Amino acid sequence: MVDIPITMPKRPQPISTTNRTKKRRKASPNQSLIYHFFTNNNNSRRSPTDEKGAEVQPELKFELESTPEIIDLDMVKESQATEGPEDPPLKLSRRQSRRSFDWVPATLAASVQGEALIYDDLTQDPLTYEPPLKPWTTSSVPYSFLTHTLATLTGTRSRIAIINVLMNAIRAIILRDPTALLPTLYLISNTLTPPYISFELGLGPSIISRSIQHVSGLTSPALKRLYNTHGDAGDVAFAAKSNLRTLLPLPPLLVEDVLKSLMTIAGSQGQGSSKTKQKIVEKLLLSATGEEARFLTRTLAQNLRVGAVRASILAALSRAMVLIPISHFRSGQTHSAFHASSDLLAKIRPLSTRKSNSRDSARDEVSAMFAVAESLVKRIYVQHPNYGRIVETLFQGGLDDLEAKVCLTVGR
Repeated sequence: MVDIPITMPKRPQPISTTNRTKKRRKASPNQSLIYHFFTNNNNSRRSPTDEKGAEVQPELKFELESTPEIIDLDMVKESQATEGPEDPPLKLSRRQSRRSFDWVPATLAASVQGEALIYDDLTQDPLTYEPPLKPWTTSSVPYSFLTHTLATLTGTRSRIAIINVLMNAIRAIILRDPTALLPTLYLISNTLTPPYISFELGLGPSIISRSIQHVSGLTSPALKRLYNTHGDAGDVAFAAKSNLRTLLPLPPLLVEDVLKSLMTIAGSQGQGSSKTKQKIVEKLLLSATGEEARFLTRTLAQNLRVGAVRASILAALSRAMVLIPISHFRSGQTHSAFHASSDLLAKIRPLSTRKSNSRDSARDEVSAMFAVAESLVKRIYVQHPNYGRIVETLFQGGLDDLEAKVCLTVGR
């Protein structure tokens, strides 16, 4: 027998990564055409030429990555809108995040200033400030006016400045729409009912996040990046809705409607209550415009961050009542120990025209009335902590009948 040699076929050599790269480069001959299509202004496919007229091929770089890069188109649009050499960085420290107008980017501050121009400057001297006849165009107090007040409060940490801003806002509401004073006090104090009534909003952060995502149309990673950048739910809602446009303009939010919606959210219980709450939150966010989205979301999160504590609210309420003559509440009566008369207010000199060493006797007299009224309202609130009862009594007879009609009540 003849031995036949058995030869095994040679194993093919594996293709190296360099060969694969070269093959991939050769397999893409039309990359230059695509490059010129998107880079040329005329969208022509003619290749660029050098000084001698020879065709120049662009240098294309290819990199092999283990995982493909995911590009979020929503975040690309947002980065292009806020990109600019003059914009400050969006990453903030914990101390800087407590302020508002000092750290808001230029693209966001423009809308803040544009909305603030609708209403008067609330930082004016309350003793010489005269509320306009028509501070707003709606029949009731719009939520934008309250937003303007809250945005003004975030620009200062001075207790005196906060009280002055609240005085001007409360005085304008009392003179133009008294029915909106009680909802305004509850929204500024970030409460819904008196403290002796257990009635909480009961709104978790997950419902707020889902509502912002559904209204703005952002993806979950994009929304998470906004949270990591801003760190505040209100700032996230403002940034998410900054580029959102609606086909038809929605009716403006009113202060009373916002409080009613919050009461409905707090009263929703049982199966399906989370969906009901989310629908109400989405409706509110969809109707909110500009700075309204920021402070509405902070109200929903129970973190308003304006520095208006209960003592400042009571002081502003009492002082605003002093500046309104008693004839506004009691027809025919002109004198009151708690209310300044029109003649007394007319004698007050503006701070700009007053010299530093000169004294204003009319201003000093009104300041003394401020101290008496503030002490009265705070004492009544301690005895009966109910904004509704106090406001009702104030509108019936002013500060004169407050101590007689709102007395200490046991159990409520």
